Amino acid sequence: MAYRVILVDNEPWVLTYLARQFPWETYHFEVIARCSSSLEAYRLIKEECPNVVITDIRMPELSGLQLMEKTKLLGIEALFVIVSGFADFSYAQQALRLGAFDYCLKPIDPETADGLLKRLYDALGPEEEPSPQCPVSGNASMQAILQYIQNHYCEKLRLKDLAAKFYLNPGYCSTLFVKTTGRTFPEYLTALRVEKACSLLKKSSLSISEIASAVGIDDYFYFGKVFKKATGISPGEYRKRELER
Repeated sequence: MAYRVILVDNEPWVLTYLARQFPWETYHFEVIARCSSSLEAYRLIKEECPNVVITDIRMPELSGLQLMEKTKLLGIEALFVIVSGFADFSYAQQALRLGAFDYCLKPIDPETADGLLKRLYDALGPEEEPSPQCPVSGNASMQAILQYIQNHYCEKLRLKDLAAKFYLNPGYCSTLFVKTTGRTFPEYLTALRVEKACSLLKKSSLSISEIASAVGIDDYFYFGKVFKKATGISPGEYRKRELER
């Protein structure tokens, strides 16, 4: 197995240079992503938990130092190499004070690259399992999403909005949702709403229209259709059956 690396720089040519010119395979590294956006890099770091992040220091959105700080707050123990086109000692001091593994100036020549990868490999430990510790993984984010749905099922919810709220890629979030729950997002949300509606039909005196609205379905007729598909009977029949028990 290889140690996993994410490269971050808002200049595409730098990403291409780093990916092609570094002797990654020699030291058992694999570049799993190249990001020109630091926000996208942050999302990927949360999802993929890389062993190493090599990032430019000056970028729009989040600087390399901010990206490192946010990653450390998540508890993800990736080694950060900060790269800069400016020989500014204060930058180097700040990067190392925040816990950067190294601070390098652009362009990184082949000899420097080779030495850097060797030191990273030695620091990670050749005998250790390459999978990093990831306390805030995609699974943890999914649990947070499920809890959010439990608390907000009566509102208009869209999976792509939830993915953005919890910093997940929409496609990855959709796949993880099915893997975690065994259902698609619409199936899960509908089942939850029907479950809540059943409880209200049994325990409240609200009208069926009011119950439909209370669980997040404003269309009375659509609610009846959805409810019957899930339970086999209409909401009215369900309420009557429960009252007769």
